[in-house]
Amino acid sequence: MRLPTLDELKSIYAQKGKVDGVPTSGWFWSSSWFYYGYADALNFASGGTMDSNRNRDYYVLCVGD
Repeated sequence: MRLPTLDELKSIYAQKGKVDGVPTSGWFWSSSWFYYGYADALNFASGGTMDSNRNRDYYVLCVGD
């Protein structure tokens, strides 16, 4: 199991309302990092993204290969 990339999170977000178990709200971390101490996150309520300090209390959604 691993954290999804930002593009993978966006693909999961696109399934919201179509597939059971896909979150409908909250910020989720991706494995994509911006620079030291910062990573990309996606908001499952709006689809918005941002680079955020990694000390924030966001959710994680693991994916398997």
